[in-house]
Amino acid sequence: MMVKTVEMGTSHRTFGTPDRTPLLHDMDVAGKTGSLSGWTPAVHFEWFAGVAPVGSPRLALSALVVNDNRWKIKGSYVGKEAFNSYFGYPSSMPPVYGKARGSRKWTRPVSTQGKGKPVVKAKSKKGKKTGKTRKRVPAKNAKKGSGKPLAVNSPASGSGG
Repeated sequence: MMVKTVEMGTSHRTFGTPDRTPLLHDMDVAGKTGSLSGWTPAVHFEWFAGVAPVGSPRLALSALVVNDNRWKIKGSYVGKEAFNSYFGYPSSMPPVYGKARGSRKWTRPVSTQGKGKPVVKAKSKKGKKTGKTRKRVPAKNAKKGSGKPLAVNSPASGSGG
């Protein structure tokens, strides 16, 4: 499964095909990617953990990259470059990634309005603010204080003791 991550999964743009990447032409690389967003400060963590060659690993590594809003490098690129350096392959340029997918990008609320409800600003497809604000609304079926408790522990309901 980790080999497929490099061949056709979340790292396939970074590693490319065996024809484009001498490392993959000579050996199988296995990897796992992940990401996490931080709010204070607003950063994005990208990580990659991998081994190569898969049959009898000579190198296991993990790479963590912290990106702000101005720059984007993925952990899989740093991992690939570490493999290239260790095994003696030439380095490469990082692939270009799109900044945002979809029609809206949700940002962390900076201030609150009204009764302590956070405000979420919607952005247009081009990433510019539309000036509209939306208040978060609780889910339709989430009502406070409704429903019966799942279990009640009381001394009267238990058997002797």
